[in-house]
Amino acid sequence: MTRVCSSRSAPHGACAALALCLAWNAGGAVQTEEAPILRRVLVMAGLQQRLVNVVSLSEQELVARDASSGASVRVPLSNVRALLPVMMPLGGVSTSGSRRGDFASLRRSSDEEPSVLVTTDTQSLPGRPGAGLQVTASDQLPWQSDVLGGFVMPLDNVQRLLRHAYTPERAVGTTDRVYLRNADILEGFVELMPQEAGSSITLSVDTGNGRTARVDWSSVESVEFAATPAPPRGAWAWLSDATSVRTTAVSISPRGDLTLSWDRGTVSEAIPAASLWAFAPSREHIDALAARPLVGVTPGDQRRFAAAPRGADTGPSPLGAHDLEVIGPVTAVWDLGPAAVRLAGTVEMAPSDRVWGDCTVTLEEVPGESAGALTAAGHELWTARISGDTPTATFSIDLTGKGASGGVRLLRVRVGEGENGPVQDRVWLRRVLIER
Repeated sequence: MTRVCSSRSAPHGACAALALCLAWNAGGAVQTEEAPILRRVLVMAGLQQRLVNVVSLSEQELVARDASSGASVRVPLSNVRALLPVMMPLGGVSTSGSRRGDFASLRRSSDEEPSVLVTTDTQSLPGRPGAGLQVTASDQLPWQSDVLGGFVMPLDNVQRLLRHAYTPERAVGTTDRVYLRNADILEGFVELMPQEAGSSITLSVDTGNGRTARVDWSSVESVEFAATPAPPRGAWAWLSDATSVRTTAVSISPRGDLTLSWDRGTVSEAIPAASLWAFAPSREHIDALAARPLVGVTPGDQRRFAAAPRGADTGPSPLGAHDLEVIGPVTAVWDLGPAAVRLAGTVEMAPSDRVWGDCTVTLEEVPGESAGALTAAGHELWTARISGDTPTATFSIDLTGKGASGGVRLLRVRVGEGENGPVQDRVWLRRVLIER
């Protein structure tokens, strides 16, 4: 039995707006422009980037100080694409913008490792099910978040439930699947059994042929729902406990008070404003290459096999902007999606590859559809030689007017061997952003 999201009835009543007021108390110190709240990378229209110390954020503008010169920076929010954490060095540990320092302060209600609810539009909400919430409808999930409080989420809006943040995600199928801790798999249509307030949830799995299995949450490793994915839209906030949530408003006062509003429930807590790990006022205007579909991969002339580019295993990343490892010689093609107007990022060779590594990296636009994109004639957008002498190169490419739809749809990345041959020709595409 397949899940049809539109078949479920919406929960009765309108959800109240959430106003989450967070206060930063740094040992009683008063927050001023000379003592900014947090240091982040400001990404503006045109994907211009600068390191800033945030002073305040409102629905109208961002006020900050340049991290190098101390000069005042005031940017209309319409000109802000994102606030992102400072990139970690390859093979190193972040000293600014790290999530590690704020994690403990966000986990107050329980010492238990949180589970994770992931919605169809990729919101990630750490917490645990059923804590103190009574729900009688079988298509509603009670959820308790340490940061956002308790709320009820329709199952039509849930993509997966993970026992722990590090539980592997599986591909979404045509039916719901329950992966048990003993490695068994149940496949069918998942609903929730009614439960008393404060008790754990029990899953009801209709496996067909009139058979129904009842599974307590304590026996579950993960649940993958056959719900229809939805693109992320609107404003988003990422917090240091791995919460990523679609918001209706985010603001930071000069005193360090963070206000975050979203569309479910109301709660007021006191946690560090520096826990705002990242923020994007409009997901429609910014995307990441690592979050886009990989169309295909083919090896260079000296290789019989090519590994697909893969994201760095560093946990969740705002916008899905993981660093991508590309092992050459290789050619890879990504679908950038419609209306891409600019592409910006960094190509870097890791310190461990700089002894023999020597390669050329070329970015090309490919006209037409995905079929044949690996070998079709393309137009060069940017190229650079990457080696131990020049291990890093940045690019910012105007895509306006290119491609059949007014923007490049397919991007081809070539990593070719250099003077030392196909030895250690491995590069990282770091925080490659797409502006729409």
